[in-house]
Amino acid sequence: MSPAISISEGLFGRLQQHAVALVDSPETVISRALDALEAGSHAPPTQRVGPRAFNPASPPNLAFTTVRKITLDGITFKKGETYWNPLMFACLRAAAKKGLSPTEIGALMVVPHVVGKKEDNGYVFIQEAGVSVQGQASNGAWKQAHHIASALGVPLVVEFVWQNNEKAALANIAGSFRLG
Repeated sequence: MSPAISISEGLFGRLQQHAVALVDSPETVISRALDALEAGSHAPPTQRVGPRAFNPASPPNLAFTTVRKITLDGITFKKGETYWNPLMFACLRAAAKKGLSPTEIGALMVVPHVVGKKEDNGYVFIQEAGVSVQGQASNGAWKQAHHIASALGVPLVVEFVWQNNEKAALANIAGSFRLG
């Protein structure tokens, strides 16, 4: 019987970056990494340039992240708008811009929402979309933004960094998501 091991969510996310979807298992990725390490020189690893790319459909825990840059459908957000909830709201507006009705947009929602206007209990009315959505923490806002952008085929790039916090999944690590 093979020994069972536990790894952190962050390390599992790193393994996923190097896996071939529907082909690799964690064991095959680890084996390939060890083969490369054993075959290569023992020089120190090179410095990574830019943020680490993560699978946007299977993100690591985004709690304690700071969004650095967002580009949605070719438009880069202004510095003061680079937060998870404004990204979610912009995806709702993008759905409306693509011609979806409030009911169709509501069908794309995976977080608490109301078709129509509601502005209490943390709901924000997105007039262009005709939908009210409840504000979300980073994970929920990303899940909703990703779901809409993927469904619409809208290009989206988000760059972020985990804060220097012991509760952060990958403290001080920069990451990115890319769709389209």
